[in-house]
Amino acid sequence: RFFDLSSGINAEYGQHYFKQINLSHMVISKKARLDSPEVNRFVEYLKIKTVHPTPAYRECRLWLLDYLQNDVGLEIVVDKEYIEGKPVIVAKLPGSHPHLPAVLLNSHTDVVPVEEDKWEHE
Repeated sequence: RFFDLSSGINAEYGQHYFKQINLSHMVISKKARLDSPEVNRFVEYLKIKTVHPTPAYRECRLWLLDYLQNDVGLEIVVDKEYIEGKPVIVAKLPGSHPHLPAVLLNSHTDVVPVEEDKWEHE
């Protein structure tokens, strides 16, 4: 559920540059406090039950749409169910170097069940 780092090459100068893409304020630095707004927002997202066989796709979709649009300011270019009950969201973050190739960050929200007896926290 992370979108974290992209890299590219500045073709004109041949220099490497790296840009951190913080799509959801979920990229947390080592100095982040556990009670920070970023961590609290991430925990809110993690609490959505996306475990198979019945992932909460609708709730997850609504949370992501709200977050990406209102907190991050991304443009939603696709919000569609190509397969009933399985939403697809594509958000756009215009780059500062439009002549360079685009970077696609892909993620999914559903997970496989865990062995609950091996976990201390839910």
